[in-house]
Amino acid sequence: MLVSAPAGSGKTVTLTQWLRAESRPGVWLRLDGNDNDPLVLLRCLAVALDQVLGVEPEILELLQLRSPPLVERVLPGLAATVAGARPFVLVIDDAQLVQKQEAWAYLELVLENLPEGAQLVVATRSDPPLPLGRLRGRGELLEVRFAELAFDDDEALELLRLQAAGEAVGGGGAARDTVAALLAATEGWATGLYLASQTARGRAPDEWLPEVRGDQRAIAGYLLGEVLERQPAELQRFLLETAILDELTAPLCAAVTGRAGAGAVLARLARENLFVSALDDRDERYRYHHLFADLLHSRLERLGPDRLPQLHRRAAAWFETHGEAVPAIRHYLAAGDVAATVALAEATVDTMLNNNLAESARRLVRLYTEEQLLTHPALAITAGWVYASVPETRVEELRWWRLMAELDFEDGPSATGAASLRSSWLILMSGNGTQGLGQMLRAAQEALRLETAPGDWRDVAKDGVAWCQYLSGSPEQAERMWRELSRGTTFAGMALAHEWNAGTPAQLALIAADAGRWDEAGELVAEAERLCPRMGLDVTMHHSIFLTMLLAHLRLMSHQGDAGTIGFAQVIDDYVKDMVRNPPGDLLESYVLLGEVTLEQGELVAARGWCDRALKVLAGWPDAGMFGRRAKQLNDALDRRVMAEPITPAEQRVLELLPTHLTVAGLADRLFLSQGTVKAHLRAIYRKLEATKRDEAVARARELGLLKR
Repeated sequence: MLVSAPAGSGKTVTLTQWLRAESRPGVWLRLDGNDNDPLVLLRCLAVALDQVLGVEPEILELLQLRSPPLVERVLPGLAATVAGARPFVLVIDDAQLVQKQEAWAYLELVLENLPEGAQLVVATRSDPPLPLGRLRGRGELLEVRFAELAFDDDEALELLRLQAAGEAVGGGGAARDTVAALLAATEGWATGLYLASQTARGRAPDEWLPEVRGDQRAIAGYLLGEVLERQPAELQRFLLETAILDELTAPLCAAVTGRAGAGAVLARLARENLFVSALDDRDERYRYHHLFADLLHSRLERLGPDRLPQLHRRAAAWFETHGEAVPAIRHYLAAGDVAATVALAEATVDTMLNNNLAESARRLVRLYTEEQLLTHPALAITAGWVYASVPETRVEELRWWRLMAELDFEDGPSATGAASLRSSWLILMSGNGTQGLGQMLRAAQEALRLETAPGDWRDVAKDGVAWCQYLSGSPEQAERMWRELSRGTTFAGMALAHEWNAGTPAQLALIAADAGRWDEAGELVAEAERLCPRMGLDVTMHHSIFLTMLLAHLRLMSHQGDAGTIGFAQVIDDYVKDMVRNPPGDLLESYVLLGEVTLEQGELVAARGWCDRALKVLAGWPDAGMFGRRAKQLNDALDRRVMAEPITPAEQRVLELLPTHLTVAGLADRLFLSQGTVKAHLRAIYRKLEATKRDEAVARARELGLLKR
């Protein structure tokens, strides 16, 4: 069921009443902005389903990992649980707050595996990215829109009689006239009707009806103002001071207002229907109606603008004390206190990235203006890590590198566990390398000197130095450092720790392959794939940490004559196209190795394509070390392999007609040449292409790119 209508249309009330009358077990999942992070939504969805279906405990435990095995275990397990369940109802409320397609894919998984008699209900202000057309075609979609939710005459009359005194409605035909006028003004909008009914109390229709206008915002602004001003002064003050909060709880409201008894005040607001909605069934969490909150906030800005910063600071301090960093940061920023957020934001983003919640980290960074980020070095570095870790931010990332390269980072303290701000910045810049390999190596070496304490940051710095040495053409030094890393427990506190660790034997495998130690390379590839069986191909966010495993696997396949080598090369190419970040060193290595392998396989057209891409990277990154040299060697090898003696323009014209199967006489007529001249061109073409017959010449020409396929 899809219940799609604007705010205040009565979606939640309607579904709540419907669900209470249901005989099937049901669960209600209210979404918020955090659920836009796919992993957060999947965790919430599993917990909700567990209430009615009994999800396997192992699935719930796996979802708490930094990098859950989604493809192998979690998603199949949830699908099987849903498919095998008794009829149930799952209501997804405020679905418009989730925008990510990947997050919706998890809800679609539930939809596609619903057993007979079960029902998924989506309540939203805008249509979700679900296959609605397909569901309509199969007769599996019930749609409830604004027209179905809008009040009719009888419903509006009943509402007025319940909420307002009799004189506000009138009797007989006058009552119907009142309702008709009200419906004409509100168009049946539930919240507008309700607000009008509150203002109508104790007044005759001719007193309040002229004040009701058709514009929803105008209705809400006027009527909410009337309701607010009729409350006692102390209650008005409580309402205004808590208007800055998205969610109301007794402890939080007490901290912000400085008054005891906040729980009793909230209970009174709910009891008297003063535009608060309960967010749980224990009467502990509430929120204001959105329009009411807007009104309260605007009045607070007009009547007490000097109080706003203090209220936001109180809220921020409460959230920070209770370990809720994101709302604390929001309130500090609303108070204009950016400095108070620096260490908190730095540590929070670090934790998010280490728990594979990159989208949440990006949303946090976007709370700041660019000026705020660049004014505080720790925030600038934090933004750099986010832009290097989140999909669809390549333009932001490159722009941020240019800005950060111009900053001067002192050796100040870091809240992330790095030895210093400068060390964190150096590690970040060494992984980017837009200024050349020499700059990468110098940055990585300085970071390693600063990171003296054992731990993830030292491991990352050492890995960076080894990578730069490898690119520079010093594989022996790189091998020594990577072997040191492989002997310890590394990257333990990072997201994708197994994948980071799998990258070390994969790097060593490439070095062994370059040296012709193929048995050793095979053992190292096997170790990398034991640590990361799918080599990152099952992870939605394509990251360069997986690239080494893919390339090492490809080189081993080529050496062993695996028939799937070319197909796997294309898999890697597709992976690189969608990669989160594309430092020139990673791109150059990928294109060179893809070109070398396809050249080994005799796929000269594919090899030429990857070689050209490598040369394009090299043109903008001349300080490229070993792979710069190998790109040029690959280009020279392709030039030699293509043909010892090139096809002349006259021969090319004959060659382009060979696939037509024209006879020699036909070719001569088409080209206005003598048959003797055509025969001479054909002999030269066959000799140069090392072909003995026409079909062989055509196939060879296509392989070399001399003919379109």
